[in-house]
Amino acid sequence: MFFQRQSRKYIGGLLIIAGSICLFIAFVSFLYSLHFVHTAAHANGKILRMLEQKDKDERTIYYPVFTFSDAQGAEHTIHSSSGSFPPAYEVGDTVPVLYSSTSPTHAKIDAYFSVWGISTITGIIGGIDLPAGLIVWFWPALVGFFRRKPPVYVV
Repeated sequence: MFFQRQSRKYIGGLLIIAGSICLFIAFVSFLYSLHFVHTAAHANGKILRMLEQKDKDERTIYYPVFTFSDAQGAEHTIHSSSGSFPPAYEVGDTVPVLYSSTSPTHAKIDAYFSVWGISTITGIIGGIDLPAGLIVWFWPALVGFFRRKPPVYVV
């Protein structure tokens, strides 16, 4: 049976571990992104081109390449690490940019997924895996708790 003690504990344990790791990554990534957003300088950038890359399923993902000028007037060209299908931008679009004033090559388009994507995805996965693992792990206790108990008659 699928929920035999051995396999149930193994599956539940794996889900608990995976969920915990994902939630830890989400938390650390959230803190990193929060710090970046609060310390970053703002600029306007321009989309130069869209790089096309095939993923493992042969779908085309579009990654923007943008340029912006920092506070000193130096121009920087950045290849975004977050892509999309369909393309989120067109060549020539003006985009808000967040960049580190100490290292302007560390820049991101100021869009939700570019800044908070890793935190969101790992948080959702962890938020599903951890409770699912706990349910699988404690299944017999949960079933016993909700099972109807026969009435006790005092004679």
